[in-house]
Amino acid sequence: MKAVKVSEPGPAENLQILDVDIPVPKEGEVLLKVHYFGLNRADISQRYGKYPPPAGATDILGLEAVGEIVEDGQCSGQYYLTILVGGGYAQYVTVPREHLVPIPKGFELQNAAAIPEVWMTAFQLLTKVASLKPGDNVLIHAGASGVGTAAVQIVKDYGANPYVVVGTQDKIDYCKGLGALEGFNYKEDGEYYKKFLELTGGKGADIILDPVGASNFLKNAEMIALDGTWVLFGGLGGTVLENFDLKLLMRRRVRFLSSTLRARPIAYKTELARDFHAYAIPKFEDGVFKPIIDTVYNFDQIVEAHKKLESNTTIGKVLIKVDH
Repeated sequence: MKAVKVSEPGPAENLQILDVDIPVPKEGEVLLKVHYFGLNRADISQRYGKYPPPAGATDILGLEAVGEIVEDGQCSGQYYLTILVGGGYAQYVTVPREHLVPIPKGFELQNAAAIPEVWMTAFQLLTKVASLKPGDNVLIHAGASGVGTAAVQIVKDYGANPYVVVGTQDKIDYCKGLGALEGFNYKEDGEYYKKFLELTGGKGADIILDPVGASNFLKNAEMIALDGTWVLFGGLGGTVLENFDLKLLMRRRVRFLSSTLRARPIAYKTELARDFHAYAIPKFEDGVFKPIIDTVYNFDQIVEAHKKLESNTTIGKVLIKVDH
């Protein structure tokens, strides 16, 4: 089968499409014929050698896929979306059967492919980590990203108040179209935190979703509400912080949490897949939730696709269509 690996850590040009063996499912796993997979920031970090796969996982990139189960060498016609520990950048991948989520009824595979990693991440962060509840003010950094656009819709559905931080006015407008109450352009307004505090009557954010890290830390410390929950799930703006006074967090009794999904135990992901299926799939089918797609590339355009994601110009997902 065809699969994508990294020749050596570095730029997108170091991605290589290679011929490798089709993986063999272990006990409790199935073989999935991949039709689409999505790109994620974690893939870029892995490409640079900064986010290695967990012990025992494949070095083929890819944290999600949409495809059909292969049984006894035959395609079953049963289509599923799934998160992965790796291996999604390929024509076939193995996955624990209990991690499979049926695609929403009436959905094309391309639209379903924009769901798994970003929507399950947003759902996990908001409901299982941050304990989202109606009325919460939720500040979402990288609000036009895949996770961000999913989070806006989930927060709105919960009866809470989504706000986004992004880098262009177009992204603000798009997120407001999804339900964000307001957006802030961090590139043009270095003191946007003041406007956010004004809009919330001085209360601030009950929940902050933060994939950025160090470069946003001081502003987040100003915006977090009393007894607020601050969830760090990435380090796009660095992970090393200097000269920070922890009393800023202590005075507000902040719950500072961090989360990743890739290396979570199989049992955790099984529960997540089940809960996500019950909550979200009916809302996709009813049109309440909308997966957001920026660009779709062919498999042999993987280098261009990575460059597109790195450009920070995208809104929603960058997808790859897999030919067989």
